[in-house]
Amino acid sequence: LTGTFVGINTSLALIAVFLILSFIPILIFLAGWTSGNKFGSISAQRSVIMLVSYELPLILVVASVAIAAHGFSFINIVSSQSHIWYAMALPIGFVLFFVIMLAELERPPFDIREADNELIAGWLTDVSAPYYGLALFLDYTRMFTGTLLIT
Repeated sequence: LTGTFVGINTSLALIAVFLILSFIPILIFLAGWTSGNKFGSISAQRSVIMLVSYELPLILVVASVAIAAHGFSFINIVSSQSHIWYAMALPIGFVLFFVIMLAELERPPFDIREADNELIAGWLTDVSAPYYGLALFLDYTRMFTGTLLIT
């Protein structure tokens, strides 16, 4: 890997990605709170509590990969897997990362946001179409980022 195909070429790239992803619970809380609906607010609080509770295990798993790669750079992490993938070298960490990413992305079985028996769309209940589309776009962007990180 030469570094010409890397979007963020810094020694702290992994920390930068998780720093950006850590702002999402704040945005979810603000979206639920500003809706003025008590059900949207309750659902936003549920989502934020769930997202924050999975941050520490996610950071520990990512730190174990960074320790094995001797750095937080994507180039170091990818190049250190030239002999054996970390999914095979750290199988428990891989499974934990996969489950935690399912929870962070609010996918089944962790989809508390869209608990169909209680709340229809969770914190997006009173959101108009453009904002709902933006929220779905950001959700799929998070999903794409999660799949990039797991590979």
